[in-house]
Amino acid sequence: MDVISNGNAGGEGKKSSTVGAVIGLLFLVAGLVFLGYSGLTTLIRKSSPNEQTINTEISLEKGKWVRFRAHYASQECCTYSHNLSYVIPTGKEHYFYVFSNDLSCMAVVRASKDWYDENFADNEAIDPQGVTVEGYVRNTDVKVTRELQTQASQWRTALKQNISFDTDHYIDLLATRYGIFEVILAFLPVLAGIICAILWRLDVLSKPAQSTAGKVFFAILFILIFVYGGLLIHTIVMI
Repeated sequence: MDVISNGNAGGEGKKSSTVGAVIGLLFLVAGLVFLGYSGLTTLIRKSSPNEQTINTEISLEKGKWVRFRAHYASQECCTYSHNLSYVIPTGKEHYFYVFSNDLSCMAVVRASKDWYDENFADNEAIDPQGVTVEGYVRNTDVKVTRELQTQASQWRTALKQNISFDTDHYIDLLATRYGIFEVILAFLPVLAGIICAILWRLDVLSKPAQSTAGKVFFAILFILIFVYGGLLIHTIVMI
């Protein structure tokens, strides 16, 4: 039996691979652009915050940067852990309540684990002038919202008054940190590409197996890729 081979099969395979690589690269670039845009937008909004006095209410709107001084807060009311494939921890979020000055309204903030202990005692601010609360308003994860609503109902009972609250939004006191992370993660691959291009032109990377400098560079690059990947995953799950 004669076997008829298709001479175009190899060419079509290469073309398909090239198209796939181009599409993948475009998605990567789009992702980095979005990451950088998100980080820069967050940091820019910090320059024009919505100042509030919170005497009787705390107003939250997604995408806004708010700032006020709080005199009352709760201890940590919810902890939310992120795990990759349910095994590898990638981040942990700590939520607290802050109250209006007349205790008639409460809002959710996300902060570092020790935020309450460093600023409050017996639910009152250590500083008589209050504690500055400022951050980016984000939507609350559905799982977190359920827990927060339960805690809010308990606070209503404890204070024996009808407290208004919004558990669908929270003030991210860590927004500056993650905004900076987003910008770094977006521009780091560009910087790495420029450095690699320069080193290649200097023949440092043209024959890495025969160059001590090349071997060292690729060893460091390998470690940095893992660090970059870890920081990328952590940042994405936390924003």
